[in-house]
Amino acid sequence: MTTGHRYTREVLAEAVEASHSWRGVLRRLGRLEHLAGALRVIRREVNAYAIDHSHFTGQRRWSDRQLIDAIAGAHTWREVQATLGLSDNGGDLRDVRTHATRLGIDTSHLSRGPPPPMPLLATPKIESLRVAGPTLAAAWFMLCGYEVLWPLEPCRYDLVVRADSTVQRVQVKTVTFRNHGSFIAQLSNSRRPGHRDVYDIDEIDSFFVIDAELNAYWIPFAAVAGYRQISLRNYRESLVAERGRWLSVPGEAAS
Repeated sequence: MTTGHRYTREVLAEAVEASHSWRGVLRRLGRLEHLAGALRVIRREVNAYAIDHSHFTGQRRWSDRQLIDAIAGAHTWREVQATLGLSDNGGDLRDVRTHATRLGIDTSHLSRGPPPPMPLLATPKIESLRVAGPTLAAAWFMLCGYEVLWPLEPCRYDLVVRADSTVQRVQVKTVTFRNHGSFIAQLSNSRRPGHRDVYDIDEIDSFFVIDAELNAYWIPFAAVAGYRQISLRNYRESLVAERGRWLSVPGEAAS
């Protein structure tokens, strides 16, 4: 060892070979591993001597050399993950891909591999209707040629539809409760626990209501203003879909 903590190639090579990280090299040399300046000096000297440190893993479970070898012997990224003993998830794959990019490793021969199979017997569930409702409504408006806009922040309407210079704020409601053979749609909104408010004309322009049989209604706000709930059998003229089939003319029942 020379003055100023300059090390010979032999000393550095021995410390690097016995370590798995740069901090480990500092510990091997008797230096304080938390000193960023000392870490930069050691890295600069190791690189200047061209000492191989591809076996370093740092906080990873694999080294640069293991990554290089795994990529060279694989055809897909999934094979790389398997070779390195990593779990098949997006986080591990992202770390591997970004580190390979930093090292400049050629990965042009790799593909992602086939995606995991989807369940073959996927069944629509009524309990998912509330989540799917706004998307179903947006699909109908887009099929009709409207432009659909989604609010960036929570507000009293779920989506905005636009055609030329006409804009409407639409509140989407989904219905699973039936009374005397008719679905009952709740048009009020709970702003705080135990208290339900009706909507105001300054807040929305229409309701798009979807029931559990996938009948859909586009109801102008003026037709139900002030109502907390309605029986959908009274709004057949606003029917735009019957049992999941879009109607070419609103209110015209499918044959």
